[in-house]
Amino acid sequence: MGQKDKKPAYEFYFDRGQARHRVGDYVGALADYTECLRLNPDFAPAYNNRGGIHYLNNHHQQALADFNRAIRLKPEMAAPYTGRGNVFLRMGEYEQAVVDYNHALELDPGLVEAYYSRGMVYREHGELSLALADFEAALRINPEYLPAYLSRGYVRHKMNDPEGAIEDYETYLRLGGGARYGHHDAILERIQNIRQNLNISD
Repeated sequence: MGQKDKKPAYEFYFDRGQARHRVGDYVGALADYTECLRLNPDFAPAYNNRGGIHYLNNHHQQALADFNRAIRLKPEMAAPYTGRGNVFLRMGEYEQAVVDYNHALELDPGLVEAYYSRGMVYREHGELSLALADFEAALRINPEYLPAYLSRGYVRHKMNDPEGAIEDYETYLRLGGGARYGHHDAILERIQNIRQNLNISD
């Protein structure tokens, strides 16, 4: 490879940070994103990704700072709005969260996480029809997006659609959600309780 084809050093750290991020090495990813930004302080994707790690670590103010910086640098990028919305959701700032999710979806109507997260806001507020619509939108885009099955099942149960709730919970388990998130038996028990209430036998 010629010198002119060599990647800038900041891209090396960003790429390695993403690889570490994907396998759950958040400490290593955080260090790589930070080094990337030391070398290129105007690289919005690194702020966005680092903000995501701060969010996972419950460092909300640091996450907000990184998402805000990413938005200032690249306002046409949808992901930081979703990330910032998730921070607001966790902090109980629901109106601000919805504003950010709406903006993210204006920029990228195929952003599954924004539909799902906005649906969670509506669910928390008891706006079940709106929540259901967002979970269904998420699943139309990605039929294997596991959290949406679990949340749609909950909403369907609350909306007096127990058969629909059972269908969603069973799909969630069939796709491996229970095993992945460590609550397979709890979801099975939820299904059994709904069936008992309906006098449905296996």
